Amino acid sequence: MKKTLLSCILVVTSVGANAATINFDHVLPEENIILGVTELDQTGTLGLFDSLLGTLTAVNLRLTGRFTSSVTVFNDPTLNTDLLPIDVIAESFTRLTFDESDLGVDLGIPDPAIVLTIDHGGFTVSAGEQYTFGPGQTNGEYSLDIPVLDFNAFQADGGGTFDIGCTSSLTVINWQSSDFGIVGGGDASAGCDFHVVYTFDEAVPGVPEPATLALMGLGLAGIGYRRHRSKKAA
Repeated sequence: MKKTLLSCILVVTSVGANAATINFDHVLPEENIILGVTELDQTGTLGLFDSLLGTLTAVNLRLTGRFTSSVTVFNDPTLNTDLLPIDVIAESFTRLTFDESDLGVDLGIPDPAIVLTIDHGGFTVSAGEQYTFGPGQTNGEYSLDIPVLDFNAFQADGGGTFDIGCTSSLTVINWQSSDFGIVGGGDASAGCDFHVVYTFDEAVPGVPEPATLALMGLGLAGIGYRRHRSKKAA
């Protein structure tokens, strides 16, 4: 049986044998990642595996990030007194760090786990002209297969939830020009998403022990004998 749990909705489809997977996603669909103005501080909640369902065989944690930015520059004629056109290139970048401390285990997620960079390209800006690069957008992800020794942090009888934190840092909106006279600024937003996939062997209903089967057989035989004697007496 294959089982997929999305935003607390359980969908069951057959894949045979006793192997199954359960997916927990913080945001659905992934295209709807909520962006916040950097610097970012978000928290996502994911589901723990219900250990009553069976035995975990694999856990994959996938952390995703999205970054969007624009840069606006102006060729200021009061600074560029020669009124020359100026070549400008622009880029933006941010770093995303994830906090798994709610699990009570250090998973060794690097800091930062995701670095997102937007290359806005170049443009020649005439004197007195304003130009906006973007908005540009980029995505990235960090995927981690959890070691067997850390499985207990991801499961509990009856399931449950845990939180993953995400913050951005050192967000930079940068432009470079071929001459003096360019002023500008920009804006940036980032967002995170969180996913966990559990693969497990489903619990198999208990099979009666041979001794139990023998007792059941004797019981059925006794019932049959009593019925036979009742009919004979009648």
